[in-house]
Amino acid sequence: MKRTAAVLLLVPLSIAMLATPSAHAATAIGNTINQVLSDYHNSAQSWESTISSYATRLFWLLATIELLWVGIRLVLRGADFGEFVTDVTQFILFVGFFDALLLNGSGWANDIVSSFVQAGNAAASSVGGAAGLTPAAVLDDGVEIVAKLWNSVTIAAPGYDVELVMIGIAVLLALGVITAYMCEALIESYLVITAGVLFFGFGGSRWTKDFAIKILTYA
Repeated sequence: MKRTAAVLLLVPLSIAMLATPSAHAATAIGNTINQVLSDYHNSAQSWESTISSYATRLFWLLATIELLWVGIRLVLRGADFGEFVTDVTQFILFVGFFDALLLNGSGWANDIVSSFVQAGNAAASSVGGAAGLTPAAVLDDGVEIVAKLWNSVTIAAPGYDVELVMIGIAVLLALGVITAYMCEALIESYLVITAGVLFFGFGGSRWTKDFAIKILTYA
């Protein structure tokens, strides 16, 4: 469904750019893409402080419930001092780890995403590709290819010209879909990393800790 929607949106764009392929058109579209990504990134960052306050309250509420449960279990089974120290130490280590995740999870998630970006850049550079490739750059390459095909069109060979136009549309559609998926992945990372802060608040209890772990895994 996503691919179909992307193709349907890119068909009119491709035809329009085939009609007037130019560096100016490529730059304008690239700037628009970069601006959209920047807006999503900035908006997501602006939510983080608000979400963090809710996550912190949720975390310590769940941690308090967890502590009460540990205390009730110790009393009910008539635990001795050694068991008391063991269970309380485990609780402190548990809460300490997830508190660190709550405070640093967003930064860790960003580091995870950045590490994969660096790995991709290294892989691309090792085979002579361009490092730091952006969605706008992919679409710019498509426009450049189409422009070269368009400049090869002459009225002397109509059949050949039609083939060039069809090839240009196919190339632009393919790179346009790649651009769309790159934008989707980047925007998704911005939203997951920011909204994930709220889920880190669930780390205060053993019954809900999986929510916090899964967000870090998903990132």
